[in-house]
Amino acid sequence: MDDDKQKTEAEPPYGSAIVACIASWLFVHLVAYPFVERLGVWWAELLIYALISISVTFVILYRSCWHRELVGAVRTLSLVAMSSLIFVCFLVLGGGFLLVLFAVFHGITRWY
Repeated sequence: MDDDKQKTEAEPPYGSAIVACIASWLFVHLVAYPFVERLGVWWAELLIYALISISVTFVILYRSCWHRELVGAVRTLSLVAMSSLIFVCFLVLGGGFLLVLFAVFHGITRWY
């Protein structure tokens, strides 16, 4: 981009939102695990981890200057959807990465 041209549209803060989502999930999982484990209900545990990570991601996206032309519920719902999509992609890619690591280090790929 040329220095003499000003940006007319703000770039989406995907990078910082993704880093915040991962960091908040790791932090909450490491710090709150003993307390959340006491619930004893798997879906409640998942809900707590997901809501906190999605909330942190939403706050970062909402406070940015991205899509300020949208107002009210439209902007809020689009940012909630984007935050949820970021979290789901993180879970899918992270789970795939863990499966590959498990396969490599535990010898699942051996055929004998």
